[in-house]
Amino acid sequence: MMCLEVGAGTNRSYRFAPRAPAGNMVVFLDIEPPGEDVKACGMWVVADAERLPFRPEAFDRVYASHVIEHLGSPASFLGEVYRVLKRGGVLELWTPNFLSANARGDPGHLHVFNIFSLARAGKATGFSIRLPVNAGSRLPKPLRRVLSIAINIFLDELHVIMRK
Repeated sequence: MMCLEVGAGTNRSYRFAPRAPAGNMVVFLDIEPPGEDVKACGMWVVADAERLPFRPEAFDRVYASHVIEHLGSPASFLGEVYRVLKRGGVLELWTPNFLSANARGDPGHLHVFNIFSLARAGKATGFSIRLPVNAGSRLPKPLRRVLSIAINIFLDELHVIMRK
């Protein structure tokens, strides 16, 4: 499986902390060059997340952990990810929730998201949205969905799966 990890950290400004599972072909992309200690961890591309330098439908999965809140245009980023994902491809995205102290604690955070604004942005791009937090497996499906959304409102970190 061909994966793109956007903003995994380079051990320069941010610690290298990839989310892509081991065993996949991973291309790491960051706005700054990787530190010497992480160069050998995979293929690296230095580029802007809002202008991905890849052909359309190049990746099966894209991972972006604590990136979207730093970008000037989250919509441009989501559009670029949609473009480089294969049909049926998946974006896994993590960001601080609006109730988290971390959401407004970093001066580099240009945007603050809640589960609704993040889902709306993904849907506007064409993604279908799934929340990996499931609750109440013995409850009827509509009630489980409401409960999962309610739980996501209060989490410190949002994790959303978007499928092309």
